[in-house]
Amino acid sequence: MISFTYVRNALESFKDINMASKTFGIMLIPVLSFVLIFEIFIPKSEIIKQINDCPVLSHTGSWKLYIIYLSVAIAHIIISLMVILYLRNRFCYYYSHVKSNVLLKISVILLSFMLLLFILSNIFDTNLALLSNERILSILQKHQFYRVSFTRIIQTSLLEDITIFPIIPFTLILIGLLVIVLTCTNIGFDLAYVINNLKKKNVQNKRTEIETRIKEFNNYLYILSFVLLTSTIATMLYLQLPLTCIEKGAFFERFQNQSFSVGICWGIIFSLTMLTMCLYPFYIIQKKTETYIKENYILGNDEYVEWLKSLGNNYLIYNNFKLLLSVLSPIIVSTIPKFL
Repeated sequence: MISFTYVRNALESFKDINMASKTFGIMLIPVLSFVLIFEIFIPKSEIIKQINDCPVLSHTGSWKLYIIYLSVAIAHIIISLMVILYLRNRFCYYYSHVKSNVLLKISVILLSFMLLLFILSNIFDTNLALLSNERILSILQKHQFYRVSFTRIIQTSLLEDITIFPIIPFTLILIGLLVIVLTCTNIGFDLAYVINNLKKKNVQNKRTEIETRIKEFNNYLYILSFVLLTSTIATMLYLQLPLTCIEKGAFFERFQNQSFSVGICWGIIFSLTMLTMCLYPFYIIQKKTETYIKENYILGNDEYVEWLKSLGNNYLIYNNFKLLLSVLSPIIVSTIPKFL
């Protein structure tokens, strides 16, 4: 027989999952918007023409940019793994074993969904995917310096030939997506906890816990900014790699400017991703505190009203300059190549 405790835990888990799903859905808005914008305003024929173009290739290549790219990739993986471990341990500390299993299941589902979107983007040759990946590989695989990196390691009838070099950016994307999924899930569960306990005005220890959870929203964005910062740098370097094997000239200049533009777009996407993940919990907290302030002002609960006002004011966006600066860091970093 199903117990009351089981039903209650199920309902609470549903609220947690609902918040996590909303956070995840809002986070997808920037990248989906850019995919749509690129499809509408950039002629695919021009992109295909450049991919099929035959630039004048240099006889030698440079290891310098290649080594820097791999170094940044390793740094990105190390930072991401540290963040993943932190998010997992933090979740296990605050939540039960049952909810930890829910976290694992949700993360697998959301990560699978994001990978599906990524695969579909490449299968249907969206303009953003062509400019960010196919345009790069089409040149690198023609040059002797990089050709060894395109040796086939897996060949099946269902998939295209899988080579060594494309595995590197895919691994960076995969681990970055995992960080984003875990961050969304943690924010969703913490936000559900805050909302469920915000109205418990007579329990002092709940207030302390609520303040602690809300402060974690800032920490999530700070650590996510480090991951997306290294991801932005790795993306910029990846987009610039073909320049090491193209002779200087009109094509070189055009390719360089286009790579810089695509890098800026990804910097904006990463920043907007963090911004949307930041705005949602802040909006919910503001909305709930305003509602409870109105209700308890009429009831004369002055002390509780003052606490709610203090809580709400601390989490107005314009009162968190450092947080906004961390959100903008991918955009700032993506402009650096223009000044080098």
